[in-house]
Amino acid sequence: MRTGRLRTRIALPLAALLALTGLTAAPALADDPAEIHGLKGEYFTHSAPGAFDFHTLKATTFDQDLDFDNLEPRLNFTTGRSDDVSVRWTGKIVPEETGPHTFSIIGDNGFRLWIDGKLAIDHWVDDWTASSRPSPST
Repeated sequence: MRTGRLRTRIALPLAALLALTGLTAAPALADDPAEIHGLKGEYFTHSAPGAFDFHTLKATTFDQDLDFDNLEPRLNFTTGRSDDVSVRWTGKIVPEETGPHTFSIIGDNGFRLWIDGKLAIDHWVDDWTASSRPSPST
């Protein structure tokens, strides 16, 4: 009985703290019916500058929305730096309606998208300085 109250007292402030930082955590209590919506984000640092790999896992989160205006603050928070890092998002997307759907990615450096185990977008290149990067809308 006392342990349950202590877990609740710890879990609620932790959930509030994580919500303020934009992170969510899996339910801490086995009897908690909370359902997590989003994709699992695994944040890695590279083995060396420019290595372009998934070397050291630094954080795992559940990201509800991947429409980031600027990913650098999130990278700094999860890995301690904004350069020479990689993120892998995995999960299941359930569309609200049937029919064709369009996925798009805008970013610097490499990115890939797999859907049902098939490579749908493949831009795994180090192109930070490429002149073909999209310019901001005005």
